[in-house]
Amino acid sequence: GSAFTFRAYDSGRDDVQRRWSRIFAISSLLTPLCLGTAAGAVAAGRILPTPEGFTASFVSPWLAPLPLAIGIMAVLLFAYLAAIYLALAASEPALVEDFRRRAQVTGLVLFVVAVAVAVWGVARVPIVRGALERPLAIGVGVVGTVAAGVALWALRTRRLEVARLAAGTQATAFIAGWGAAQWPWIIPPTLTVEAAAAPRPTLVLLLLALGAGAAILLPSLAYLFRVFGREARSEKRR
Repeated sequence: GSAFTFRAYDSGRDDVQRRWSRIFAISSLLTPLCLGTAAGAVAAGRILPTPEGFTASFVSPWLAPLPLAIGIMAVLLFAYLAAIYLALAASEPALVEDFRRRAQVTGLVLFVVAVAVAVWGVARVPIVRGALERPLAIGVGVVGTVAAGVALWALRTRRLEVARLAAGTQATAFIAGWGAAQWPWIIPPTLTVEAAAAPRPTLVLLLLALGAGAAILLPSLAYLFRVFGREARSEKRR
């Protein structure tokens, strides 16, 4: 993160900067792909409770169709959110329009892939079918679907602030739906959240540490966004 930030304040014309741009572009693609693939392997119940060799434990669970499809869906979701936020941050009308169109196309592809993954999971993976049939998971899925529709409508009508809010709701529903569908398992069907939890004193200390950290981090983040937001607004006025 620091390297990416410092890079933005240097000249972008030399070979070093072009090389770093390539590295960050590749990492920005691989990170959501690996995250989604790991989440898909866990949700599909492909994580073995006991090791059965290197391939069975560390290769086969991830290189299955459903985990890879969810990995691709995560890449599309990240690209979709990035396009919307960049459309809002851009100052040139042509650039705003370019990011808006990219967000529209990515959002439509994401919707199609998400529906295909859900149908495929229900038809082919029993543990996924049982998880997605839970009332809470269905409710969160409906919220995410409505938010996706609102975001696409807002992009089409150039209401970018509404699109950002709806897309954020859509992404939140995506993550919440995964948790709602999988609860109470943390690694289905072998390990529950309660079984994996640390002793109560450890959890209490952890919550206290998180609270103390949040008291420092949140004001710092608010100040950071305020400073950079002020710079972005001043550039737009120019």
